[in-house]
Amino acid sequence: MSPDRGPAPDRRFPAAEHLRARLAFQAVFRDGAAFHGSLLVLFILHRDGIARRVGIVASRRVGGAVLRNRSKRLLREAYRHVRERLPTEGLHMVLVARRGCHEARMQDVLRELEMLLGKAGLLEAGGRSEPGGLPGTALTDPPTTTQPPSS
Repeated sequence: MSPDRGPAPDRRFPAAEHLRARLAFQAVFRDGAAFHGSLLVLFILHRDGIARRVGIVASRRVGGAVLRNRSKRLLREAYRHVRERLPTEGLHMVLVARRGCHEARMQDVLRELEMLLGKAGLLEAGGRSEPGGLPGTALTDPPTTTQPPSS
């Protein structure tokens, strides 16, 4: 552990935030905006007076049960890393896994989700997330080295 990084961010995905009702999913697909990426599709529905809820979907097109479950785990984990930077009200989102999502690295899924949320204008100011908070897993560019001036 690194010395004194401050309190750990809340990275839970509480049951109260799960989008479960079929009609709610249908409303997001029908009335919401879609943002397409290579690993996932993000559907967003803005409405006043609703709490933030998120649904995660992987159809049979993604593959068998094992591949669908892995895809959903990756999407759920990526959402957990951006959750604290999203508005807490007025938002229903559905993350839909695309073919190949299960083969992607967590960093790639997180990067794409951040990019799609940025296109949607939803990410609040803040740095990029670090999956697991482990050293070396940050999604920033590697540091550049500078050569000292030759004399």
